Amino acid sequence: MHCPLGSSVQQNGHCNPRYPKEYKSLYPLDSMSMAPNPYYTKGLPPPAWEHWNDVRVGEDIPLSKDKPYYGPLPPKYHLLMRQSYFAATSYVDYEIGRVLSTLEEEGFADSSIIALVGDHGWQLGEHQEWSKYSNYDSATRVPLMFYIPKVTDKHWPHQHKFRLIDPLDRIHQTEQQDAFDNVTPQYNQSLGFVSNALVELVDIFPTLSKIAGITVPPVCPIDTFHTDFCAEGVSLLPVICNVTATVNCGLIVRWKNASFSQYPRPTFFPSHKTNTPKLTEINLMGYSMHTKKYRYVEWLSFNHTDYAVNWTEPVARELYSYKVDPLEMQNVANASQYRNLIKELSQQLRSNWRHALPVLKKKTNTTE
Repeated sequence: MHCPLGSSVQQNGHCNPRYPKEYKSLYPLDSMSMAPNPYYTKGLPPPAWEHWNDVRVGEDIPLSKDKPYYGPLPPKYHLLMRQSYFAATSYVDYEIGRVLSTLEEEGFADSSIIALVGDHGWQLGEHQEWSKYSNYDSATRVPLMFYIPKVTDKHWPHQHKFRLIDPLDRIHQTEQQDAFDNVTPQYNQSLGFVSNALVELVDIFPTLSKIAGITVPPVCPIDTFHTDFCAEGVSLLPVICNVTATVNCGLIVRWKNASFSQYPRPTFFPSHKTNTPKLTEINLMGYSMHTKKYRYVEWLSFNHTDYAVNWTEPVARELYSYKVDPLEMQNVANASQYRNLIKELSQQLRSNWRHALPVLKKKTNTTE
């Protein structure tokens, strides 16, 4: 959903939110709530702001003209946008269910590895933002689920791998769920496995390669301009084996201690080119690092001709402490009590993803 409701504007090929109108009935407008953190982040440096101009250009979005890049979306439209997004998500969920149930009906479920992933997050009013062009968790965190026959489905007690439930058929849905709950009450909460390990989208290719028995490409060297085939990610199979109690996958000595993202800007202050600048327009780069406790960002001068980055003089910083601020509502990078932490995180960011890679140990068979 990259455009306003009813808008005919086309950008990035993502317009408009399209779904059968019946899906809106799943989310009555009077049941919708505002984003839990719909306010502009305190202490946010100008280059970190994502002005969602692709939404603002819609004729059906009434916004103040004297502040073209700031200001909240009126509450009425805030709720309408969230309703539309939820409806579109439920429709896509049902369509995915149709594909998976057909896979089982045709006899391929036991021989198929499935990865369900989103290419980016989406800001639905969080931080007073509405798109994806930032380093916030709401813009960079994505769903990631794997199905591996006889590994991730070992606790599924029902006969079907993929049960298809039409969300519009509420009566039938309730009857199906009641029958399922009566048979397997011990699995009501979750039928799958969950891990809170830090993982990244670059890990998907090595993971699927490892599971399928294909040679996993080597880790990319520092200079990749002369390398034909490499990967910046690692296989997530040890994590999957750990949560599913599957043997012979190796022991995790230490998993990734950080994940990374970045976003470009043409100017220090918001402009009409801020969200999606061309390479020749990029003059700043925001490098973001997410750890278990913090998210730390440095905005640095970037040379788009030779890709050089000036790491010596950040033009802006961001720091969010998840213990006291899980919704990233206050940038505390300038707070004196975090001065030593800033130095530590800055060094870790400069060390980059290679120094955050996991340490693994192969499992060996021993005899008593």
